[in-house]
Amino acid sequence: HQRPALWTELHSHCYRIQTVLSTPSIASVLLNTAPCVPQNVQSQLLTCQSGNLSVSWQPSAGALSYRAEAVTLPGHLLSCDSNSTSCVISALSCGQSYDVSLVGVGDGCNSSHSTTTIARGAPCPPSSVSAVVHCTNNTAAVSWTSLGFVGSVYIATAVSSTGSITGAQCNSTGYSCALTGLQCGTQYNVTVTATKDNCTSLPSAAYSFTTAPCEPSLDGVSLDCGSGSAVVVWSGSGQADLYSVSAVDGQGDQLGCNSTQTQSCSVSGLRCGRTYAFSVTALRGQCTSAASNTLHTQTAACPAQAIQTTVGCPNSTATVSWSPGSGAASYTATLQSSDGNAYACNSTGASCDITHLPCGQTYSVTVSAKGQNCSGTNSTGSPVKTAPCVPQILSASVNCSRNTVSVSWLSSPGALVYFVTANSSSGLSANCTSVNTSCDLLTLACGVAYTVTVMAKDNNCSSACSAPVQLQTVPCVPQNLVPLVDCATNGVSVSWSPSLGAHLYKVTLQDSNGLSGTCQSSGGQCNVTGLSCGRVYHVSLTASDNQCTSAPSTSTDFQSVPCAASSISAVLNCTTDTAVVAWGAGAGSQGYSVSAVASLGQITGCSSNNSSTSCTLSNLKCGAAYAVSVQTLGASCNRSSTMSGQLITEPCVPQNLSVQYDTVVGLLFWDFTPGADRFTALAKASQGPNDACLNVTDTFCTLSNTECGQIYNVTVTAYNSACNGTGTATSLPYSLQTEPCPPQNVRTELNCSTHNASVSWDASLVAVGYVVFLQGMNGDFLVFSTQQTSFSIPGLSCGTVYTTYVQALGQVYNSSYSESVNLLSAPCSPDSAGVVVQVDCSTDSALISWPFSAGADNYTAMVR
Repeated sequence: HQRPALWTELHSHCYRIQTVLSTPSIASVLLNTAPCVPQNVQSQLLTCQSGNLSVSWQPSAGALSYRAEAVTLPGHLLSCDSNSTSCVISALSCGQSYDVSLVGVGDGCNSSHSTTTIARGAPCPPSSVSAVVHCTNNTAAVSWTSLGFVGSVYIATAVSSTGSITGAQCNSTGYSCALTGLQCGTQYNVTVTATKDNCTSLPSAAYSFTTAPCEPSLDGVSLDCGSGSAVVVWSGSGQADLYSVSAVDGQGDQLGCNSTQTQSCSVSGLRCGRTYAFSVTALRGQCTSAASNTLHTQTAACPAQAIQTTVGCPNSTATVSWSPGSGAASYTATLQSSDGNAYACNSTGASCDITHLPCGQTYSVTVSAKGQNCSGTNSTGSPVKTAPCVPQILSASVNCSRNTVSVSWLSSPGALVYFVTANSSSGLSANCTSVNTSCDLLTLACGVAYTVTVMAKDNNCSSACSAPVQLQTVPCVPQNLVPLVDCATNGVSVSWSPSLGAHLYKVTLQDSNGLSGTCQSSGGQCNVTGLSCGRVYHVSLTASDNQCTSAPSTSTDFQSVPCAASSISAVLNCTTDTAVVAWGAGAGSQGYSVSAVASLGQITGCSSNNSSTSCTLSNLKCGAAYAVSVQTLGASCNRSSTMSGQLITEPCVPQNLSVQYDTVVGLLFWDFTPGADRFTALAKASQGPNDACLNVTDTFCTLSNTECGQIYNVTVTAYNSACNGTGTATSLPYSLQTEPCPPQNVRTELNCSTHNASVSWDASLVAVGYVVFLQGMNGDFLVFSTQQTSFSIPGLSCGTVYTTYVQALGQVYNSSYSESVNLLSAPCSPDSAGVVVQVDCSTDSALISWPFSAGADNYTAMVR
């Protein structure tokens, strides 16, 4: 065999050494046998990742020291030497399997290698670590390469770069695994370790990756209403390279914006009147986060279209209408005048009214559409004008001579032309037109109250009428002038038809001598007094109001009251009951009429023509005092004058004589007798003396000397101063029959057997009957009547005294009672039942007694 090589040259190889014993080649070499092979060699890493292998063994005979060797392919040798039974081989390579053996070192020889044991270094850290993020679920697929031991277990650990988020792990016996439960938007550092036999390698080099960005939180959308853009602001997402904002309207149209630096961006090009759904997503690499919460925002309302504005002329109300734009919740229509004032109305529809607009202004028209978020988008309409302002009348004056009215007014803003109108309550009207501020009303009716107004007008509208001005035109010329002479006042009453517009009338009179008179009145007539009698007057009339006087009316002539007759006298003819009236002539007379009026209304009269100044009154009434007047007859009126004193006629005959008579005294009455001053009454008896009342001024007198039993013819004669008191007014006779005289020589006679009596007396003149009275003392009262001068009275009560008297009955009046006589009736018979007889036997006599009998003077007792 060849000589073995040195040990040092065998480090990287594994050899099997075989010793062949042969005969000694050199006898002189001391050959020590090699130490015995070490036994029970054990190896163990001190710490998993330290690479230090602790080798231990049992002592081997003949060994002075030991060498532990760890050999790995392709021959890399590590060793340690020790004088004891252990040593540590350091710097084992990771991921390598070592054959560990032990050699005992002797004095010149070494033992054979011990039985080989296998030792492994710690697993090497995996390499080429990478991770692929799955965006949708925030997982990461980690992969690596490894030269590690078969059967190693690999653990991938992901830790956030900030350490604030709990990491994630996955394990695998292969070369990849999936990390789950990763947080969005987080940067992770992932390392992989290999574990074999409870030994874990150092971590691999870290591999950084970032998970899909977190879902942003959309904080707000701020519209820029004017530009049609919106600034979108979000928060809550990290680790994004890019943010993408999406704005989608209801029709599916989409707009957006991106941002890499800030968490906001502006979306432009938004369409009016649409509601956009805003959301934001975050992007990093190939990953896109879930969409954020959605905010719905309505853009500015689309402007109103087809704006039309109409102005109500009478009420200065503008009606603005439009075609609504999309997205408008309400509209504001604004009219701005040239002087800078603005007026507005609001509506949720397609029109609104702006009221009380100042007159005479030109207005620009805008309609602002207001949406949910924006104050308004303006649209412009055509300018409009309000009606001209109401003119203000400065003056309206009447020209009295022409009956026209001049009207002036202040200029009205917005007016192009003015219309002046005058209207009356009866429907009359007049008007004039002017482009200036005055004009004249020419065709006015006289005497009419007109209401004058001015209206301004432009091309489209008329203003309201101005405040009315009341005026009165010149009064109309009075018509139907009628003078009526008033004979009583020696004046004239002038009447006329009322003149329109007149407040006052003036009448002017002028006679043929140039003398004049006037009167004024607010009515339809007035009186002029103090006219001269018997004149012809010319009358004219004017009408006036507070301003103007009309032209004079057509004049009219009239004749004044004729002058009165004078020196009137009347002479009565008592025989014919007529009177001749005479007078002096009155100027202006056309004839005369004489009237005689009595105090009781009796009227008579006569007349004459202009040439005669006397006439005869006939049919005069008795007992009348006539007032005699002479009426001078004129052309239109008469003039009366009255005779001084009265024409007295003879008194009337007294009427209705009556007499109230009582026992030779008669009270004579008669009716009031017109015209009588005094009376004489005469009562002429049929036989015997007369009775009379002389010069009585009353309508009664007392006939105190009449006698009973007479028939008087009574007359009354009336007297006054007329006809020299001849007393021709005597009444018709009144027949007065006085009472009969009382009966004389009354006599009575009694028939005792029959108890009857008779009464007789002498006859009384003018008696038509008699009444006999008997009044008994026992209370009996008997009355009998007869036309004879005697009367038989039956059935008188016995024993009674009767007072007897007689009264004569006349046709009207009864006499007084006659003188009375007493009549004693027969005595009453004694009551036989009361007769008492007392017999005296001794004397043969009897005493007889009985009750008293009325009327008895003596008694006779008879015994039979």
